[in-house]
Amino acid sequence: MAEEGNEPRDSERELSVSEPPPSDTGSSGMSWWGLVGLPAFSVLVIAFALFVVGAPRPYVAARVNGGPLEGQSEYHLRLVVAERLSEVETPRQLALQVLARAPDGREAIWGGATNPQGNAEVDLQFDSPTAAPLALTVSIDQAQAELPTGYVLARGNVTALQSTWRENVRVGETWTKRSPGQLMLRVAPARGVFAVPFHDGLFVEVTRQGKPVAGADLQLSLDGATWLEGGEEGGARRHAVSDERGRVRAELVPDAHVITLEVKARLEQPQGEALTGRLAWRLPVIPGALDAHLEETSELRSLVVSSPIERERAYVALLDKDGRWGGGSVELRRQPDGNYRGRWTLPKTFHTANRWALVSSESDFASAGTVGWPLNDSEGAPQPILQAREMRLLDGFPAAYQRDQSRIARARWLAIGVALLSGALMLVLLLRRAQESQRKLAEHLGRQEALGNAEQGTGSTLQAPRYSLTLVLGLLCIGLAFLMLGLLVLYRAH
Repeated sequence: MAEEGNEPRDSERELSVSEPPPSDTGSSGMSWWGLVGLPAFSVLVIAFALFVVGAPRPYVAARVNGGPLEGQSEYHLRLVVAERLSEVETPRQLALQVLARAPDGREAIWGGATNPQGNAEVDLQFDSPTAAPLALTVSIDQAQAELPTGYVLARGNVTALQSTWRENVRVGETWTKRSPGQLMLRVAPARGVFAVPFHDGLFVEVTRQGKPVAGADLQLSLDGATWLEGGEEGGARRHAVSDERGRVRAELVPDAHVITLEVKARLEQPQGEALTGRLAWRLPVIPGALDAHLEETSELRSLVVSSPIERERAYVALLDKDGRWGGGSVELRRQPDGNYRGRWTLPKTFHTANRWALVSSESDFASAGTVGWPLNDSEGAPQPILQAREMRLLDGFPAAYQRDQSRIARARWLAIGVALLSGALMLVLLLRRAQESQRKLAEHLGRQEALGNAEQGTGSTLQAPRYSLTLVLGLLCIGLAFLMLGLLVLYRAH
């Protein structure tokens, strides 16, 4: 027979059956799934923003180079289009349109495509001379890949004055200073400088009291070059006699980048001792220079460009003291003599008088071997070289870079916003789940008290302060984690 005190009371049995503890449903389940899935979702979104949307991408832009853009009715510009990623540029072959608008509203339009090297020669024709500034716009003429029709590669107002161009153009020297002595000597390269290993002319002039001396006997000695006589190399020494102008023109072949010349002159006199003179000089040589000379026939004129080493192509710009008059590239092929040579046909309307061909192995004409070879005839008199650089008229790369950086910055700020909002949402969900847990605990303790279990009911309420401290620590840890995500975003931005 069971003791009466050990049997459960009817009220306790009824309460236990009729009021089972509530299970996690509805909002409690949503809070749990939010706490579990939100961090992973946030990390994925932030990674997508940083490494996909905000990743550096190549951008395409254009540069325009040339001469002054005022006082003329035609302008010949060099257009360069490239795709840039970091510091690396890759040429792009695109169909383009260039629009030029003068201050008075007149317009000139050019349409064409860049070559595989990303270059194009742009010819703009106005009906009369224009004034500065000239508004230039370079845009895509036919859609290609990621670039739609009308996409602007460069745009701006260009002020390129003739005075600025002339200040930066230098015409080289021809004759050296005259040597002292009874017979005064001076020399001049036929085309301003020499380039190894291409033969070229050298002038020697003999004067006395400012007048030319004809019939003077000249002994010419070279170091670093050989004389060319009859189409063949004739050694480092040769003899010559000055003509009625007191001059001698001889051909030499440079063998080294340092050439020294010694000239000894002697003129016999009917009475008395012979007149003498001496000159020692270092001739100008440009290391790495490409040679260019003009060839004319009855049908066309062409520029023959030669390189002593293997190069796929050379670049040419036609210049004078007033501006740029055209340009292009020349494909070079190996020749039987071991040099690489190509031929470039000059424009039919181009006049060679007092103009130069700037020749370089680099498309930007920035190499140390760039030479402005004279196009004037150098058979009768020495001609100087021209030292000049194309003017940078318009550069679309800074604007394209800023657009790309703005895209990256927007993606990173969106990533920071996702991190902050996700952190705030995590805190809200954690607080909500904590409130639900506290409510369930209070309901449980209430049931225990209703059943008369005073030990569990009263003693369990003491757990609340410890539970609140844990909650605060959890909130701080979550906030710290999302702050670290924000720091990661800022680090990537830096």
